[in-house]
Amino acid sequence: MAKCFDPTTLTYSLPRPPIHVPADHSLSLASFHFKSTSFFSNTLALIDFDFGESLTFHQLKIHVTSLASSLSRLGINKGDVVLMFAPNCAHYLICFLAVAAIGAIITTYNPVYTVFELSTQIKDSNLKLVITVAELLEKIKPSNLPPILLDPSDIVKLSNSSGSKIWYYADLIRMSNASSDLPENNVTQSDVAALLYSSGTTGESKGVILTHQNFNSNIIAKRTLYKN
Repeated sequence: MAKCFDPTTLTYSLPRPPIHVPADHSLSLASFHFKSTSFFSNTLALIDFDFGESLTFHQLKIHVTSLASSLSRLGINKGDVVLMFAPNCAHYLICFLAVAAIGAIITTYNPVYTVFELSTQIKDSNLKLVITVAELLEKIKPSNLPPILLDPSDIVKLSNSSGSKIWYYADLIRMSNASSDLPENNVTQSDVAALLYSSGTTGESKGVILTHQNFNSNIIAKRTLYKN
């Protein structure tokens, strides 16, 4: 598709109609996502072969709400930073949305990072909690961060020399009596939703802030692209 050049601003843009972000300032990433999928809630949303799990959009919302409730009980509050340090899986999205739902901030690290690379970003992001898998636990033990493991608790036997309490994702989902209603909070579109790090090709990685509005806008842009 041809690009359009504006000689006044010296910028190029695609000849597509502009997107319009939601006017409701209180529409967080999680609430906007599930509002957008409410009319096909029984449609299959996620399939995870490794964990043998599939979820409809309605079931996805219940899992997100349950985990968000459990995170709040663990003392994770708005503005706290939670590390997602795991391979790709269905739980990745659930954890991401659950953290965003309570106004906390998600940050992600590459599972192949060394302990040194992890320590640099851990110091910079001021983490409160890490969500990971058993095979990566050794890498984050030096940080003494309390972990949530995505692995099933009945097949994982760990020697936890760090002294930090270990929680299990499945247990946190089961223990929650949350409904499909997202937790009430004061999260707004201008609040930070994610702290993502650059590749660090010219030095140490640098944190890049993304707000709830950034994610909402991206959802709308993708939706507009697929319609066209």
